[in-house]
Amino acid sequence: MVDRTKPSKLRVFAESELQDCQDYFLEIQSDSTLPPNEIITASERLTLIRSEINLRHGDAKHGQTQRLARWAIGVGIVSIALAIISGVAQRLANKPTQKSWPAAIETPAVATPTVPTATPQLSPAPTVRRLRDYVSAFVLAGLDPHVPAEVNFFADRVRYYDQGVIDREKVREDLQRYAARWPERRFWLAGDITVEPQNGNRVRVTFPLRYELRKGAKHSSGKVDKILVLEPAGDDLQIVAVSERKAE
Repeated sequence: MVDRTKPSKLRVFAESELQDCQDYFLEIQSDSTLPPNEIITASERLTLIRSEINLRHGDAKHGQTQRLARWAIGVGIVSIALAIISGVAQRLANKPTQKSWPAAIETPAVATPTVPTATPQLSPAPTVRRLRDYVSAFVLAGLDPHVPAEVNFFADRVRYYDQGVIDREKVREDLQRYAARWPERRFWLAGDITVEPQNGNRVRVTFPLRYELRKGAKHSSGKVDKILVLEPAGDDLQIVAVSERKAE
């Protein structure tokens, strides 16, 4: 089940399948007789599945809002058209005959109806819960042997650690080198996230991350503070900067 619910595979699941997987991992998480590593894995998968469910619900809500906006604009246009037709009919009914027209006729000014346009609404700031789900999904993507699962979280241009601003293809190459260096990887959140608003609609998210890395006899483990700068990308978020520092 853990292999079946990898980040790269959840997108093709029907919502009923996602719900079944969620129920399965809830049972695992609540079973105190299981080893701690299985309970931690179940918690990580629950976070990923809930993030996928929330994202789909957000997409559905956005689609409904767009349909309502189009309907409202359509109703407004029809109302204006009816008002114009009614005004023209009333004017024709009250129009004087040619004999009663004065010698000098001023050309009346015709008011051009203004069609109301929908005012674009700024996307609401992401909640702490949504940001934590996003961070959890990003951390889990780092465990996937398929590097694109993690690459897809990044924007086209990223301020990447101490390498300055690079494009997504350079990010992919770096992640592939990292995966080759440490084919056995384990990451997990080691505490709460900290959110700081930035200029514009960006947010800076800092979180403690524990890691265990292994390749044959080589082994490395520890804890860092990971820092992501996120900005909206449609209905989702994307990483525009990433860095880390040694945790105290």
